[in-house]
Amino acid sequence: MKKNLFLTGLVICVLMFGCQKSSTPSTNTVTQMFWLSQSGNQISVTVDGTITGVVSGYYAQTTAPACGSAGCFSLSVVSGTTHSFTATDGVHTWSGTFNDTAGCSATLLKY
Repeated sequence: MKKNLFLTGLVICVLMFGCQKSSTPSTNTVTQMFWLSQSGNQISVTVDGTITGVVSGYYAQTTAPACGSAGCFSLSVVSGTTHSFTATDGVHTWSGTFNDTAGCSATLLKY
């Protein structure tokens, strides 16, 4: 009897609350990565004037390393939105914009 009452209550809860639509729209995020292909100084990257990170290593290759690789700076952003960045090693400066729509995109900071 107690088991049947519990199961009935559980079913009612699932039916009442389990299928409600979220009032918050879902947002898809993508990853943007900054990387170097040759040895250089540590590079400070600023995105949209507030998000900062550091590129501290390099990959001696012509294609970007896997997203999130050590020494690269990766961040998640909302898909389809445009962002600006500046980067500097104290001597050289890079700047630009990016608008990622899927997966991982990489920006090579090239000397």
